[in-house]
Amino acid sequence: MSDVYDNMRRGIPDEVEELLPDDIAENIGSLGFDFIFRKIVDMLRDAFTPARGFLSVLLGTVLISSALRVFSRDVSDGRLAESMSLVTCLSLAVYATGVTERLVTRINAFTCAISTFSGAMVPMMSAMLASSGNVTGAAVSSSGLLLFTSALQYLMSYVFVPVFRLSLALAVVASVTSSGGAHRLCGAVKRAFVWLTAGAATIFTAVLSYQTQLAAAADSAAARGLKYTIGSAVPIVGGAIGDALRTAATGLSVIKSGAGALGIAVLLLLTCPLLLSLFLTSFSLNIASAVSSILGCDRESTLLGELHDAIGFAVAIVALSCVVFIIALALFMKTAPAISS
Repeated sequence: MSDVYDNMRRGIPDEVEELLPDDIAENIGSLGFDFIFRKIVDMLRDAFTPARGFLSVLLGTVLISSALRVFSRDVSDGRLAESMSLVTCLSLAVYATGVTERLVTRINAFTCAISTFSGAMVPMMSAMLASSGNVTGAAVSSSGLLLFTSALQYLMSYVFVPVFRLSLALAVVASVTSSGGAHRLCGAVKRAFVWLTAGAATIFTAVLSYQTQLAAAADSAAARGLKYTIGSAVPIVGGAIGDALRTAATGLSVIKSGAGALGIAVLLLLTCPLLLSLFLTSFSLNIASAVSSILGCDRESTLLGELHDAIGFAVAIVALSCVVFIIALALFMKTAPAISS
């Protein structure tokens, strides 16, 4: 397991490497539910402070906007109320979109990190599958995962980021102009992209699962035929070879399960900080939007509500990417060595 871990370690991001136990190569069993749960609690604690500050600024701006609206009504018989609402709404848009833009930068960094880690995992997975007799399975798994990694990078860079920024722009337009058309267009863009992405990921996962099962069956049949041929040609030596292969398959299964568990743990530790930040940001926007609606700040409520939907759209994309990679690793762990059949 030590050699396998050393090969995987090259692709593990530094921030995740620091979270893993020092003796992970010798004690892979420590990567259990308790370990992951403790790390997620620590991540939640770290993400709570900036989220609390973000929520405080949003609520403070909304309260100031409400007070200015009341003041302008009393002083100018409502003539300045609309101008005050527009000014505070634009100020809120500049601050909130700045925060969401930093989240986009983190999503791009997440994509690069998961692609790098996938690049380290694919050769290891292919070598282990091929050494256990699953030559066809190694080709299918490696090509499928590399294809998804390339598609994910392209999707994030050239589709997700422009669509996300378009959603932010439409959110500002919808709040400033109070245009129902912009509001509906913003929602339609996000729903269409999420449905298309979810559909593509579902199709990819189904095809990869089906191909993996077919490849495992083909490799198993080929291994049984080879062992039968050897056993028929040289009965005593052939039986000894079969026993040796089954013993080797048991060891490979243990190493493969450990490598898969380590890969899943790295993916969770890589994804959870970003997901928690996105979730807490979305929650803060939702709370501030509700408070704005209660106080009668319609522009601010529309803006914050649209930004909340945009962050929810980002949460879905990030979670979907992580789930597909975990399914691919689960298929790798589930594939039985062909030489044991």
